[in-house]
Amino acid sequence: MKTSTVVLTIDNRTNRVLRSISSAGAPQFRRGALARTAIYRLLHNGYVEASSFEGRFFTVLGFVEETEKGIEE
Repeated sequence: MKTSTVVLTIDNRTNRVLRSISSAGAPQFRRGALARTAIYRLLHNGYVEASSFEGRFFTVLGFVEETEKGIEE
C-alpha cells in the first residue's frame, strides 16, 4: 500500500512551521509557513493526525493520508 506521511515541527511561540518532512507525493511546506494554514491544507486534502508530541517550545504533529478503506499503515 502507498502511504503519504507528513511530519510538522511547529514553534509554539510564533505558531510557524520550524521543520517539515514529507514523503513522496505528500504536500511540501516551507519553513516559516503559518501552522494553521499547513494543518488546514493537510486536513482538507484527506490527511488525518496520526501522532503528536508536545515539547516545551515546540509541537511535533504527524499526519497520514486517509483512504476510503481507512488509514493506510
